[in-house]
Amino acid sequence: MALGALKYFQHSGRKNVIPPDYDAVDEALKAVQDGGMAATIDQQAAEQGYQGVALAVKALHRETVPATILVDAKILTKATLTNAK
Repeated sequence: MALGALKYFQHSGRKNVIPPDYDAVDEALKAVQDGGMAATIDQQAAEQGYQGVALAVKALHRETVPATILVDAKILTKATLTNAK
């Protein structure tokens, strides 16, 4: 939705609004890098998948598994994307 909002702001001439995004899809990462979007949130889907499989393996081996696993979300801004390269 933030990408749609960004297009609206661009087409309506509202340059003073820089929306954030959630999910860190490629288009959002490009918009952050270009300065059109303030930030995007990376939910670390690969880590979520890994944790799910690891817990399933533990459960299959009848090991105790926690009721909740928290995977940190990362805030990606132009500065953090630039520093990551």
